[in-house]
Amino acid sequence: MARRALFVTSSYPRWPGDASGAFVHRLATDLGPLGWVVEVLAPMAPGLATDATLDGVAVHRFRYSWPPRTQRLAYDGGMLSNLRARRWTALTVPGLLVGERLAVSSRCDHVDVVHAHWVVPQGLALVGLRKPLVVSVHGSDINRVTGAGRLKALALQSADAITANSDTSARRVERLIGRRPTVVPMGVELDPPVDDEMVASLRAAVGRELVVGVVARLVEEKGVADLVEAVAGLDQVGLLVVGDGPERAALVEQAASLGVQAVFAGAVAPGQVASHLAACDVVAAPSRQPEGQGLALLEAMAVGRAVVASTAGGQAESVVDGESGLLVPPDDVSSLRRALERLLGDAALRDRLGHLGRLAVAERFSRRACAQAMAKVYETVA
Repeated sequence: MARRALFVTSSYPRWPGDASGAFVHRLATDLGPLGWVVEVLAPMAPGLATDATLDGVAVHRFRYSWPPRTQRLAYDGGMLSNLRARRWTALTVPGLLVGERLAVSSRCDHVDVVHAHWVVPQGLALVGLRKPLVVSVHGSDINRVTGAGRLKALALQSADAITANSDTSARRVERLIGRRPTVVPMGVELDPPVDDEMVASLRAAVGRELVVGVVARLVEEKGVADLVEAVAGLDQVGLLVVGDGPERAALVEQAASLGVQAVFAGAVAPGQVASHLAACDVVAAPSRQPEGQGLALLEAMAVGRAVVASTAGGQAESVVDGESGLLVPPDDVSSLRRALERLLGDAALRDRLGHLGRLAVAERFSRRACAQAMAKVYETVA
């Protein structure tokens, strides 16, 4: 008999192809074959229905602010970005916490496990919930939400089980509360479908012999500005930037001023990310601040692309320097440029690192393996 889990999350796809919280949705669908029926509770946003079904997963949206147009705290780059861009949204945070708790209380009677994604706000909203509770740390909640140590500790200590998406995230939790979480990464698709026509079109649009790519939210901490500077001056090298965010206009201007031939593709549907990555010769992940896991990096490795990543946080756990990719210090444009030059100038090295990187992802980060690990956590608390 199937058991039931309730996902509580501040980010979840609003429609088919939406990238918001796509990795949470993948986990929800991957748990189905393992005997878990998942339904999702997420914040409302303008234009969304209260109840919907996405790939067989029931999704319920709760209201937390009035009038409805003020429900702008979630989605579109995430809560932290929205709080920076629209400071008035901070006024809706108490409503979100209360609305989330009430919505969970009204729906949790018929589920076996409640799974809170992100320590804050979800874990905090569910302190004292009389239901088996799993809290997942995804990185930004433990790395970038500052000045809330006691609240995060309270949320974590109230959980029946804690998971972290990397050893880096797990160590931060352990330093905070003295309790070691179970490391359960978010899985990525192995051998995802690639549209050859899209690949050819993207490379033609870049218009250079070699293409360096990046998939990231366009915010300062992702280090895309460092990548633009590193690519400047590299002969016959263009840049493909996938993602959107408040730094986009500044990055477009920077690329133009430095003479970098760049295509800014914007946010793309999750099903098209693999084709954009396959259009690149090298994929960079130049984050300036610690990443929880670095899913875009793993997705690039899954399609066999050689990668250059900063050593910020969990990314350094996914790449063995010189074996499955190259690692460079964060905020170090010179090191980043040298690593790119090394890979772009050696096709055999690119092929070798791309092949070994894909094998590493298959061994540790497949969607099925990660879903199985999460199902085992559920077994311990249900």
